[in-house]
Amino acid sequence: MTTVRGQLLLMLQTVAEALGDELRDRLVFVGGCTTALFITDEVTLEDVRATDDVDLIVDLAGYGEWAHLQEDLRERGFTESQGDTVICRMRLGELKVDFMQDVRV
Repeated sequence: MTTVRGQLLLMLQTVAEALGDELRDRLVFVGGCTTALFITDEVTLEDVRATDDVDLIVDLAGYGEWAHLQEDLRERGFTESQGDTVICRMRLGELKVDFMQDVRV
């Protein structure tokens, strides 16, 4: 049986490998999936809850850069998440991956 920590790490590894070095350098993993990276206490790890997506932050300057990123992601096996209400979501197989723009004012 796989632990929640193991599931989260596998999700992160799957996305990281699909992104490749170039894209991975432009993105920051955030969200619930990353908790498995930061908690080292085994007792606390037992209380980490599962999540069904991987969240990343990307620095983009407008829609044109988002469209270019989507093209790069499609070349790496990501697809648009049809019928989903999350507009920044793509999928890698069945895995949900949210690419959230870093908005600076």
